[in-house]
Amino acid sequence: MADAAGLLGLSMRAGQLVSGMFAVEKLLKARGAALVVLDIAASENTQARVRSLAENIPVTVMPEGLLEQAIGVEGRKVAALRPGHLAQRLMDIEDAKM
Repeated sequence: MADAAGLLGLSMRAGQLVSGMFAVEKLLKARGAALVVLDIAASENTQARVRSLAENIPVTVMPEGLLEQAIGVEGRKVAALRPGHLAQRLMDIEDAKM
């Protein structure tokens, strides 16, 4: 998880990650997201809404608190990465866990 957290933080600093339901929803509707990240502590409604908007976009679930710690924004339960190397790297890490 340390690699994933590091990539999330780097993505945030590089401007490749948006966080918060409004920003993620906007990016998903514009078809500009390559990967969605959910905190396991996100409400059932939030998880269901994000999954329905994501359709064919991978959704990964992180342990409680990891997302907000990685990106340095307290209380964030959902984020999305724009297409690019950082998003692909994070998907590769998540695929390797399975």
